[in-house]
Amino acid sequence: MMRLRRVSLLLALSLLTSAAKAHGECAWVLWEQTTTGPAPVVWKILRVSADMTSCEAIKARTVEVAAASPPTGYARERRGDSTVMETPRVGLLIGAPSTALQYVCLPDTVDPRGVKR
Repeated sequence: MMRLRRVSLLLALSLLTSAAKAHGECAWVLWEQTTTGPAPVVWKILRVSADMTSCEAIKARTVEVAAASPPTGYARERRGDSTVMETPRVGLLIGAPSTALQYVCLPDTVDPRGVKR
């Protein structure tokens, strides 16, 4: 009888610790923040990763690709490890505001858009 009680207690403790461990883990989200002149900031989810390391690796590749492929009529330049500046360079676009694209990895429990109302 005492052995059965011990086994039950051990089983209950192992289930509790595995559930706590699973709850403590979270995914990581790669967000793109777009800021153009006085217009409101726009946030967009680009990718979800299993951990911070893979999210940061995806972010580095995303910044490289974004800096290397500007849309027609624009120039892009990389600023640091997370920001790409997009500037109009031809024709009617001259004088239009520049756009900053910033990439950030955050836990899936954090929403940079703020509190929903």
